[in-house]
Amino acid sequence: MVNALAELGSDQLMAASAVDRANRTLIDAFTHAFKVAQAQGTIRTDLDPQVLASQAIAMGDGFMVHSRYGSVSQLADTAFAGFLRQIAV
Repeated sequence: MVNALAELGSDQLMAASAVDRANRTLIDAFTHAFKVAQAQGTIRTDLDPQVLASQAIAMGDGFMVHSRYGSVSQLADTAFAGFLRQIAV
């Protein structure tokens, strides 16, 4: 979906609609996972799970786009590790 969005933008209505649906599904899944983690006491409960989901997806999407032009594994590892440290209990 990230590649489709990067290539087509929002000009292609059908593609944009598919990307929107896929993003909603992904956000819902991440939101649920963050809620479960909060209930288990593994991440902070003062953070909005939907915001965390959006942040995680935005980071992942950005790194996927950057990876098309070369390796970003160290940058991704550092960013995700920092994100996890910030939300950990």
